[in-house]
Amino acid sequence: MVGLLILGGPMRAFGAERFDLGRTLQRLGYEAIELRRTGDNHLFLFGKVDGRRRSCLVDTGWSFTTVSTNTAARFAQTNLIQELTLGRVVLTNETVQVQDLRVNGQPTSYDVVLGCDFLLRHHAVIDVTGRRLYLRREALPATERAQWEQALSDAGMLKAELKRLDPPALTGVAQVNGSTTELLVDTGAAWSCLDAKVAETMKLRALPSLNRITGPAAAGQRNFAVADLKSWQLGGQPMRETSVAVFSLAKWGLGPDGKLFTDVGGILGGSDLFATQAVIDCGGPKLWWRDRR
Repeated sequence: MVGLLILGGPMRAFGAERFDLGRTLQRLGYEAIELRRTGDNHLFLFGKVDGRRRSCLVDTGWSFTTVSTNTAARFAQTNLIQELTLGRVVLTNETVQVQDLRVNGQPTSYDVVLGCDFLLRHHAVIDVTGRRLYLRREALPATERAQWEQALSDAGMLKAELKRLDPPALTGVAQVNGSTTELLVDTGAAWSCLDAKVAETMKLRALPSLNRITGPAAAGQRNFAVADLKSWQLGGQPMRETSVAVFSLAKWGLGPDGKLFTDVGGILGGSDLFATQAVIDCGGPKLWWRDRR
């Protein structure tokens, strides 16, 4: 193709007042980082890489944290950010890959991609609609995790178990018209999509579209069709109706013709993550959302 206070005490810490996701995570020892949203449903922020201001994309669908060649040219040590500042959070000695970041031949608007490896390593929680990234220095203890997940459930949120893949990626199981496939949870994708062969297996009617799609993993733009998902499930939970882009995902290493994750037949992208007020718990790993059917 990341020495905080640990929450202890009884359940009343969550149940005594109206559920506030940010406040709950802060009680659990997470540090909050404000994000921005682009017109393409991307989440990003301006951070500092070894003291210099850089644009950082938060991308669960990008396996390894990557910096542009221009940014890396100032590194004192290859493939290592000595100090990474994200909001008020300061991290040290972050390993990265270096790449000429381009889309369709043009330099990307971001200098750093905070990939799935970074998000898993720092036990990240992403509040998509709230535009917040939460990081924790250590894994959440089992007792606190049980309280956290119970609080989300009590707040009316649905959940799907996520699978960790290697190289780093998070996927959930989707069922459409009796067929099953894995969907890559991808905050770096503007829309949700399905591989063309997978959509055919699901007996979906894909109609031509005048729109075009591109991405770092494939040169040039390509046409895609659009299919409606009227009745489908994620992790066994009914999902809202949505429309998905349909095209071959082989260039991204996905689908039956891909060389990376052949069982991953689609992508759950930003449009649906925002629409369902998704919360991505990389430490769970679980995806939480609100039923908006």
